[in-house]
Amino acid sequence: MGAHGITKEQVFEVAEKIQETGTAPTLQSIREALGAGSYSTISKYLSEWKETLASHSVEIPAPPAEYQSYMQKVWAATYKAANQILEGEKEALRAERAKIKEEKDALVGALERVEDDLDKERLAVARAQKQIADLQKEVADQEQIKQELVIIRNQYTVAEERRVETAARAERLEQQLTEFFREKLKK
Repeated sequence: MGAHGITKEQVFEVAEKIQETGTAPTLQSIREALGAGSYSTISKYLSEWKETLASHSVEIPAPPAEYQSYMQKVWAATYKAANQILEGEKEALRAERAKIKEEKDALVGALERVEDDLDKERLAVARAQKQIADLQKEVADQEQIKQELVIIRNQYTVAEERRVETAARAERLEQQLTEFFREKLKK
């Protein structure tokens, strides 16, 4: 899940600027400075930058010419002792760096899993929102059907009342007609 557009050069440049301020560059500080980028991409480039930085060796200058004979022995012994100490520290640093790299790799893996899980959750939320929208539409459709049913019932009630009135009127007319014919027959 690499960030689009974040380059190794950008990470190197930002890391150097942060280091120039006297602060050790971190994933967070580089991401804040860049304003974008995934932690896994920044982590990969930051590790490369640190390896490049560690690979630069410091040259030890030769002793001054006037002390050449005596100082050559002292200088060689001092240099050898310092180099042994430095090698020991480098080995300790390499071991510490390997341990940190393992931890970082584990964290990057965990972060990628979290990012994947987050993507899955976003999809689940989108599906749930669609289902909610579908249900809301269904409820609205049912509400409309209920309203139409109320209208139809009202129309039925009115029609039934008219039928009853019409039947009553027909009955009255039939009675009137019957009485009319009775009276006509009596005469």
